[in-house]
Amino acid sequence: MSPNPRSTFLALALMATASAALGAQQAPAVQLAFGYECGDRFLVKNDGNQPVAIEWKTVSGQDRSQLRLNAKESREIASASDDAVELWVNGKVAATEPKGNKPCGSNAGVNSSSGSPSVIVRPLDAQTAGAADDPPSRVARLSAMQGGVSFQASGASDWALATVNSSITSGDRLVTDDGGRAELEIGSLAVRFGSSTDLTVTSLTDGLLQLGAPAGTLRLSVYRMNPGDTIEVDTPNGAVSMLANGNYRIATNAAGTQTTVTVESGRVEITGPSTTQFLERNHTVRLTAGGNGDVQISSVSRPGPDGFDSWSSYRDGVLTNPGSASEAYVNPDIPGTRDLDGAGRWETDVTVGGPIWYPTAVVVGWVPYRYGHWAWVEPWGWVWIADEPWGFAPFHYGRWAFVHSRWGWMPGPRMGRPYYSPALVAFADGGGFGIGIGFSAWFPLGPRDPYLPWYHHGDRYLRNVNGANVRGVGDINVFVHVRDIDHFPYAHRTVAMTVVPTKAFSAGRPIAHEVVKIDREKLAMAHVQPNPGAVPTRDAALGGAPAPRPRAAVERMVAVDAGRGRGRIATDPANEPPGSRRPEPPTRTSITQVTRPLVVRNPIPAATLPFEMRQKAIAEHPGRPLEPQQIQNLRQGKPAGPQRDPQAAPRPPEKKPEEKQPERKAEPKEKKPLSDS
Repeated sequence: MSPNPRSTFLALALMATASAALGAQQAPAVQLAFGYECGDRFLVKNDGNQPVAIEWKTVSGQDRSQLRLNAKESREIASASDDAVELWVNGKVAATEPKGNKPCGSNAGVNSSSGSPSVIVRPLDAQTAGAADDPPSRVARLSAMQGGVSFQASGASDWALATVNSSITSGDRLVTDDGGRAELEIGSLAVRFGSSTDLTVTSLTDGLLQLGAPAGTLRLSVYRMNPGDTIEVDTPNGAVSMLANGNYRIATNAAGTQTTVTVESGRVEITGPSTTQFLERNHTVRLTAGGNGDVQISSVSRPGPDGFDSWSSYRDGVLTNPGSASEAYVNPDIPGTRDLDGAGRWETDVTVGGPIWYPTAVVVGWVPYRYGHWAWVEPWGWVWIADEPWGFAPFHYGRWAFVHSRWGWMPGPRMGRPYYSPALVAFADGGGFGIGIGFSAWFPLGPRDPYLPWYHHGDRYLRNVNGANVRGVGDINVFVHVRDIDHFPYAHRTVAMTVVPTKAFSAGRPIAHEVVKIDREKLAMAHVQPNPGAVPTRDAALGGAPAPRPRAAVERMVAVDAGRGRGRIATDPANEPPGSRRPEPPTRTSITQVTRPLVVRNPIPAATLPFEMRQKAIAEHPGRPLEPQQIQNLRQGKPAGPQRDPQAAPRPPEKKPEEKQPERKAEPKEKKPLSDS
């Protein structure tokens, strides 16, 4: 890029405008350098000391792709179009750079002082400060299982059989039986655990994955380490933090006294009470508990491969298959993308404006969101769990279209951060079909239908969860702000509405066998409502069919801070919320007897309140999970109180015609008596 007066002037104007707009922000502004590099490449450089999030698109394009830049990081933007490229900040165009014809060579690059457009943005922590209570944009997908696997939902004391395609989030727990194994897909990484392993997803947010593994074997395959991400595995003998892409193996014996850490590729940091050590690729160490609570670290030989390692290698091949057709169209951080390859085919259809995937292994009359069941998963509330083996990505991302008498799935933009949704549907009043009360109904959203969450969220989340899952939307602010949802022209309102008894919905029962057939004319009469009117039962919150406590389950004990050596006693009744249950001790049939606490580096979030405590408050607002202030009230032993979040505007009340008042006959005026004068 050669300096030119126009670019210099644009840089000064942008800096002045942005500085004035952001002057009230507490966090210092960050300057970005942005310009054409060579060939099809544009370059964005973060000159600041804080991570930032921005968007970009071509001038004639409709879709904006999200881009996250760490401090001092440069990222290339590849655009095959001849159009100029726009950089967007906070929903507005901040800079436009024309495309040149310079061939790529050794002198390619961006220099922030060369006269290229500069943009001032807020650091990422300042951008997201107001969205601290928003749901995370990602979950873990239970993507594969072999043998017995048990599941304990966050806040539950009972166990259930684990279900493939379940959405796993903070506080959820999985335990494998002897010979069992399972896999979690989480964006750009996979977590696999082998026989007799107890694994808790301690915390899963946009920037943190924290796992607790008191016993058993884990393998982590980190395909891409996104800037600002933290990946931590807590064991009884130390906390292991992954620092780079790579393959890692962590195994703890049944007594919890030894943990073996192998770095096949990548780099980790091991921390414990008064202990810190970095471990590079092709190295293995053993962490051994000392008599006074300390940990001894010693180098050992790498353990030989076993059946679990072979299975993990096979799964890596599936998830990183270079021949995947879906890779070209779907965001690589969306779980379940590779499952689409063998279950359908991709086409480019001008009528829908982009790539569309058509499932090929479905029954006659199949429609989206009919073959599966609903489960209650906080903080989203009602979450769809599909029966189709490939049924994760198409039911939590993108939109469905009905094209040429067949259903096809349209993914959102391929670049940027994907945003998980519990179910991309709209709900309808099941009592409006003329068949009585006690019914629930929903239908899939079309490519131009806005998704209006029924759970607590901010306006930024509303824009992002829609912008990351639709294509061709010019102004996302207009797209998501619907004044009257009942009169909105939803694409599939009458062609794909599913109606079932509310009891089946609330209990988390399989939906396909409960469907009630309704005439199309009556479907058109149903009113769209902002949230499902079903109150979850214990079965829906359990997450699967009831199961006994697994033999490999370990009692949850003290969490020791790796940095300061202080303990947080989770089993102390004084630290428990009112009505919560004490962890169960190991049963007589337990095969794990871990007496050491987990060593943690990041603080453990507060425990989820038991479902029994939340259910009554949820029933006062059917279909909507509790808001943050309601949960806080329950923790303090107070009533939950009312909900504060506004909902999507339902159908406005019809004005009743003014009743005509009957005309009154004019009363004769009273005659005054004549005076005698």
